[in-house]
Amino acid sequence: MIESAIQDEALQVKLSHTVSMYMQGMCIIRLHRALKDEEIELFQDFMDDFFHAWIGIFSINGIWSYTAYSLHVVMAPAISTASCKAPSN
Repeated sequence: MIESAIQDEALQVKLSHTVSMYMQGMCIIRLHRALKDEEIELFQDFMDDFFHAWIGIFSINGIWSYTAYSLHVVMAPAISTASCKAPSN
């Protein structure tokens, strides 16, 4: 879909990579079971990488109400999980 909608090949590559990170994170969430700590961290890494790449491509123009809501739904659990874990020594 990206290839047919976007003419700029460099942007196609960036978007394909960005969407891939999001999809990999969603595959972890769709396991529908209690996730191991490593899986939670991997999910968080995918979502962090996705968010940074998305902003890198679209800047502030890439955030609108639906995107902000979607990112909040995806990022909030990751942020709350990270902030609730006890620090490791």
